[in-house]
Amino acid sequence: EKLIKVPNLTETVSLPLVKNLDNCSMAGCSNLKEIVVPNSVERVGYAAFAFCRILNTINFEGNRLDFFAPGCFFGSLCIEDVHISTVKYKIKNGYIIDINENIFFCINNVENEEINLDDGIYIYPYAFYGKLAVNELYINIAKVGAFAFENCKIKSVFLEDKVRDID
Repeated sequence: EKLIKVPNLTETVSLPLVKNLDNCSMAGCSNLKEIVVPNSVERVGYAAFAFCRILNTINFEGNRLDFFAPGCFFGSLCIEDVHISTVKYKIKNGYIIDINENIFFCINNVENEEINLDDGIYIYPYAFYGKLAVNELYINIAKVGAFAFENCKIKSVFLEDKVRDID
C-alpha cells in the first residue's frame, strides 16, 4: 500500500488509494502542475515532491495525514496553493505548520524588506528552501533544522534570544 514512483507524463495527478508516498515518489516530475492526495495517505516520504519545477497546487483530501518527512517539498519553488487540514498539520500565515506551531514548509515565495519568525519552537529542515528573498531575517525560534534556508537570498540574519540550536 505505498506509491513508489509516479511517471513524469502528466500535468495533473490524482493518486491511487495508498497509505504511504515513498521517498522521491514524485521527485523531478517536471510536467506536474497539480496533485490530489487522497484521504488514505498517512505518510509522505523524504523528497516526495522535490524538484517538481512547475508544481503549483497540492490538495490533501481528508484528515488522515500523520507524517511529512522533512524536505518532502524542497526545490518545488512554484507551490503556492496548498489545501490541508489534519489533526497534525494546518496552514497558518502562508506556512504548513504542525500541532506545535513549528514551521514545516513555506508555501509562498517571500520577497520582503524583513521577515520575523517567532512562532513555534522549530523550523524543519528545508522549510524555506529557495522561498525567501529578504534583506533582514529575524529568527526567534529555539531550533533551526538543517538546510532550512538553503538557496534563499538573505542579506542579514539576526538570531534572537530563543535560538538554542542550529543544525
